[in-house]
Amino acid sequence: MLVSLSMKKFFTTVFLLFGTLLIFNVPAHSGDRKKCADSAAEAYTESASRILYSACIRDNNMVFKTKRHKCALKAAKAKTESASRRIYSLCIR
Repeated sequence: MLVSLSMKKFFTTVFLLFGTLLIFNVPAHSGDRKKCADSAAEAYTESASRILYSACIRDNNMVFKTKRHKCALKAAKAKTESASRRIYSLCIR
């Protein structure tokens, strides 16, 4: 019984440590112009690039990405202008 309880404590500690590191190690690139520009440069279309850069700059959350930022990242993967606009507008709703 003691081994089982100590293993539970160990795994709980490891899980909490891993969760904490994962949460605070995720870069949101919020407000950093160079990182936002680099991210926007990878978009397939010009409109998606503008949307992504704008969402990244306006994102004030330093740990997590906002919904607008996540939607802009999804739109950046679209291959056409109309598809990127459609994906972004549907995602924001």
